Amino acid sequence: MFETKLITTPTDTKLYSESFGSCKNPAILLIAGSMAPARFWIDDFCEELAAQNYFVIRYDNRDIGLSSSIDYAKHPYTLKDLANDAICILDAYKITQAHIIGHSMGGSIAQTIALDYQRRVLSLTLISSSILAIASVHMQEVLAIGKILHVIMRNKFTKSLAESVDSFMNIFQHLHGDVAMEQDIARDYITDIYERSNPAHMKWFDKYSRGREPLHNHFRAQILFKSRIDELKKLHVPTMLIHGEKDTLIPARIADKYIAQIIPNAHMHVMPGMGHMILNYALFMHIKDLVLANLSTRNT
Repeated sequence: MFETKLITTPTDTKLYSESFGSCKNPAILLIAGSMAPARFWIDDFCEELAAQNYFVIRYDNRDIGLSSSIDYAKHPYTLKDLANDAICILDAYKITQAHIIGHSMGGSIAQTIALDYQRRVLSLTLISSSILAIASVHMQEVLAIGKILHVIMRNKFTKSLAESVDSFMNIFQHLHGDVAMEQDIARDYITDIYERSNPAHMKWFDKYSRGREPLHNHFRAQILFKSRIDELKKLHVPTMLIHGEKDTLIPARIADKYIAQIIPNAHMHVMPGMGHMILNYALFMHIKDLVLANLSTRNT
């Protein structure tokens, strides 16, 4: 079981969080990706980490789940703001240092935390992580990314769960690589997006389905950024990358070149058959084992 906490930041943003295990143990902060709620990190994954004497926190980024909805036109935000939100989470739990684990956009947030708050970070684990640079992409990769974007644009979703399940499932299937996507995990994830959600978030789904709002705020937050490659070269935080061999949204070559080869002493695990998503129980458990093996040498 988990405990819940609603946290208010200095800018009056409300952040919903859930914690597993004893707060006396070393902390793990789990950060989900774009449009992904806290429970992207399935209960068993969190509970298994907590069972190995870690204090595990997962939370809804702003603009998803039970966290605040933001009027982006009036209050635009960036990855730095999302990183500041994560620090507010740690502060609310009175955690001075934590192991930071991020998936996709959550990996970009994790890197930003490490750059801006290095003393707060015991280690980084970056899963299917986005990069903090403008990448040089091969033509084959451009075509693969374009295909994925075409699938996303073709499969519209609305503010109705019943109308949207098939579209989400089609997108996730294309993002999942060769590892079988488990239907129950995927459907629970989609249901959570709709049923455990601030009603204000549904306004975006309505605007999106009507063609009035093509980009979610999480995507907007990632568009305008300066390359931080030079800073990453000087980052001294133990870093592990876990990346899918079949990730066509963020190819493994890109993650290797622009993260693993940039951060000093970072190491990378390329997972055979894995795509961008991890909606598979065995895959979650494999990643959990990699995380635990890595963290066992990082506690201070």
